[in-house]
Amino acid sequence: MLLRLYSKRRCPLCEVATRIVHELARRYGSALRIDLRYIDDSPADYARFRYDVPVLFIDEERAFELRFTLEEVEARLRARGMRVAEAPPGDA
Repeated sequence: MLLRLYSKRRCPLCEVATRIVHELARRYGSALRIDLRYIDDSPADYARFRYDVPVLFIDEERAFELRFTLEEVEARLRARGMRVAEAPPGDA
């Protein structure tokens, strides 16, 4: 499954969203692919998302924007059949 986060630099909400995505990557391991995009780097993305960042897509679905929590995203992932990755031995 793919998580694509559109954000911009110097954006406090984007920093929170990035931390959420990194925590999800840690929890779900290789079952989750992460694509972080800065709208500052793309005029097309900037025009599309400039008033909405952060914007999180799950696969191709626009799932969340502006404010969202780890629990909300995780609930959406579980609804799609995702399960937390097994911890490697010694990682208790």
